[in-house]
Amino acid sequence: MAGNGSEKKINLTLNVWRQKNRNSPGRFETYPARDISTDMSFLEMLDVVNERLILDGSRSPSIMTAGRGSAGSAGS
Repeated sequence: MAGNGSEKKINLTLNVWRQKNRNSPGRFETYPARDISTDMSFLEMLDVVNERLILDGSRSPSIMTAGRGSAGSAGS
């Protein structure tokens, strides 16, 4: 529950298949998912990871956008 200080957080490592389009060769890329609340859904976690990637600027944003395209189709 929010505000009670007992929220559990976990660290995950995401191995995501990336390819520019279906005709391009693909590869797995590794993305850290740090301090993820165990109360988050999978899609909420992806939003958090994407936001961190954009703010960090060290990797391409949008590792996955469920419902807005297929996983990993956002380009390299």
